[in-house]
Amino acid sequence: MQIDVDGIQGMLDIYRSALDNKIPVAPVLQGHFKQNRRLLLEGFRKMASAQNLVLGSLKAENAAEAAQLEEAKRIVAEFRAWAETA
Repeated sequence: MQIDVDGIQGMLDIYRSALDNKIPVAPVLQGHFKQNRRLLLEGFRKMASAQNLVLGSLKAENAAEAAQLEEAKRIVAEFRAWAETA
């Protein structure tokens, strides 16, 4: 099993940065993000829960994979914590 930890981190960083207005986003989307922030954060929390379920079902076959899996779980947990407090 190979987990693209950088891919997971990148995807979640884009979601967070877009919602926090830290990256350029089309003006129409900025308004949507501001207007629907609570709903979007709820969706992010649900997405993180689903990712946790998937990651929890994986079994590492060696130490390198175990490290990748733990890092992926940490990244998702950090994202979920942000979504819960943002």
